[in-house]
Amino acid sequence: MRIGTVLSIGVGVLTAGAAIALAVFSAICTNCGQVPTHPVAPPPTPGLTPSSTSPSPQATDATTTRLSHALLTRFGSARVAGPARTGTYGTVSGLPLPSGPVRKALSGQTPATPRGCGVFPAASWTHTAAPAPAATITLATGHHRLRETLLAPHARPVGLTLPARCRAFTLPGGVPARSAPLRLTGVGDAARGVVTLVGRRGAPDRSVLYTIVFRVGRVYGVVHLAGTGPAPGGAAVRKVAVVYAKRAAAGARGLL
Repeated sequence: MRIGTVLSIGVGVLTAGAAIALAVFSAICTNCGQVPTHPVAPPPTPGLTPSSTSPSPQATDATTTRLSHALLTRFGSARVAGPARTGTYGTVSGLPLPSGPVRKALSGQTPATPRGCGVFPAASWTHTAAPAPAATITLATGHHRLRETLLAPHARPVGLTLPARCRAFTLPGGVPARSAPLRLTGVGDAARGVVTLVGRRGAPDRSVLYTIVFRVGRVYGVVHLAGTGPAPGGAAVRKVAVVYAKRAAAGARGLL
């Protein structure tokens, strides 16, 4: 099943190529809420580490409950694949990909060449955010997955970058892959994104993985979108990020 038909909600045909891109990610849920007004915080400070004071279990439970209520539970034809999970970012985060060498490599469990490539958010960001209260949910339709994780760290994780040496890399077994940054303006207070294509050009099982990281106030969101088929353009992916950011801002109002 092509990714263009999986999440499509009937966007009009503009051109043959544009129709696929827009149909994939143009589904806008009707109850995403409005972004509340709040001050725009300064950008992340590189090297900043979490506070040494851990929150109480009661405070963590309250935070994860609020975060779970802010998760998007429907997107186009995709529906919830299972109940939301709560805990810390380090225990609930992950990629919505089938088990296997590709998933392990893109999650950093097995080395890619050059070493450290294929993983986004970067390992340093993930390490800093690991103890933060978090909630996650996965939406599914066919063989495609969208996984959202919301977290509320006590300190800002380090900045997000895609090293130039990781624009093209190789996964175990000689599987070629390449990543490119996504320009995501007007999404929450700040947003970064990366698209990763796995497999040889023209192969029917070539996979595409989008990773979006956004911030609304003190809440961060990490969204993974995985599937096969033609890769939609940046404008369509930005629409996805806007939907998720608006829902997170409306649902996590008390944490912002």
